[in-house]
Amino acid sequence: MAWLRRIGLAIGIVLAAAMAIALLSQNGQHADPSAYFTDSGQRDMAAAMLEGNVERMRELAQQGVDLNTPGKEDMTLLQWEMLRNGRTGFRELLRLGADPNQLGHDGETPLHTAARYQTVFYLDHLLDNGGDADAPDAIGRSPLFSALRTQRQHNVDLLLDRGAALDHADRNGMTPLLLAASVRDFGNVLRLLQRGADPLERDRLGGDFQDMLFGPLDRSLLHGTANRDIDAIIRLLEAKNITVKMEPAR
Repeated sequence: MAWLRRIGLAIGIVLAAAMAIALLSQNGQHADPSAYFTDSGQRDMAAAMLEGNVERMRELAQQGVDLNTPGKEDMTLLQWEMLRNGRTGFRELLRLGADPNQLGHDGETPLHTAARYQTVFYLDHLLDNGGDADAPDAIGRSPLFSALRTQRQHNVDLLLDRGAALDHADRNGMTPLLLAASVRDFGNVLRLLQRGADPLERDRLGGDFQDMLFGPLDRSLLHGTANRDIDAIIRLLEAKNITVKMEPAR
């Protein structure tokens, strides 16, 4: 069934994202500049970041050290500093002109990496320093996809408040609304619809958000908040004269 294939794919994406976060956090605790950067200037910059030596970072930038070109594993300096949970070097890189929209590790921009974090610190700073809330990753997903996939609600809200596009589609036709529906994130489905997401948009298989969210659905297994969100979604659809396609559980 198409809806089951979509949900299985979405769950796989979420699990993969969670595993990536755990791995990257571990890498961040034992970061070695030579493991990621072959360029001597970038290695020196990373070493200065490890020491929190802002003056040395500024000296290296004045000498023309490349702040943006990815190193090994397509790692950028901004991503490397985030993945080791560094803040001083991160802020200084942005002041020195590092590009928040540069594609790098895992085919992502720093914004996508930041959108997966529990803290909004990194994402907020990136958006304040030229970051594009709709910057595409290697397969066309915006940072909002990353925040939704990892259930980082503060980052979801921040991106929406900063104007993230509701109709941004990846190469499979998946949009934020369809992604939220495919993992039955009722709260964010409601939130996206209330902000103006198109309830009739479809993915490349022709499914809309109702196909993913409602079929089949046993509401007796859901907690009160989820059921209240569903009721609000139904009222919103009815107000738009859109047929509700909820299937009973089998």
